[in-house]
Amino acid sequence: ISREDRDIITFGADALEEQLSVAKSQLEELQTGTRPEQIAAQQAVLQEISASIVDLDIAIKKNTIFAPFSGVIADRRLDEGTIVEAGQAVLRLIEQSQAEVEIGLPADVVADLRLGQSQSISIAGNYYNANVKAISPEVDPNTRTQTLVFRLNGVSNNTIVPEQLAEVEITRTIPTSGFLVPFTALVQGQQGLWAVYTLKKTDKSDNPNFFQVQRQEVELLHTEGEDAFVRGLVEAGDRIIKDGTQRLVPGQTVQFKKAGEAEGAGEAEGEKKYQNMK
Repeated sequence: ISREDRDIITFGADALEEQLSVAKSQLEELQTGTRPEQIAAQQAVLQEISASIVDLDIAIKKNTIFAPFSGVIADRRLDEGTIVEAGQAVLRLIEQSQAEVEIGLPADVVADLRLGQSQSISIAGNYYNANVKAISPEVDPNTRTQTLVFRLNGVSNNTIVPEQLAEVEITRTIPTSGFLVPFTALVQGQQGLWAVYTLKKTDKSDNPNFFQVQRQEVELLHTEGEDAFVRGLVEAGDRIIKDGTQRLVPGQTVQFKKAGEAEGAGEAEGEKKYQNMK
């Protein structure tokens, strides 16, 4: 037998001797059983590892930012590795699931609105149906308004662009007294004031159809279509000149005729009685 073959056989014999020794040791451990101190030591190691895992989970949660809703990142305000303070904004998210609108309104207007109430929202000339989702309990110190959040029904952020201007139409009933007159009857005065021309019976003529033009100051409260709601010195039953006021001056004497009979620049073209409205 060659020396090389002898070395191979010797190495194999040594390996078998080592395997036999390990087998005997395992057999002895199985026959005698595991000692209690070894079990306790292994349990202590297991608890230490479990505690380390819990510490790692807590550290991961503290160093992970979770978005409050599904959306896309619109703006990253800090670079990676920057040291941040508690409460500092890192990202700006845009929600894509449901479009919402924030609008500031005066507190007296907000008092008439309720959560879930339906309102019409105008964005870029398009009107959308919306419901009141949330009402801020405080007034903004800069705008002196309360912020309302409206949820647009059936509209996603893919339809509208974030940061667009939006308007809400609020219909309110305000009890007040005044008169409804044609918008053409209003005469513009100074400093934004308005007036109307009324007809007062003159004593200079025996003709009951002669009147004198009088200027009555009024306050413009509201306009709707071709009418204006005003209040002032006008009384119920007064005859108001509804148009052609640009051809008249206060103190001018005019003759009242029925529609279709008026001729000349100095005659009133028509009249209409407006009842006192509340």
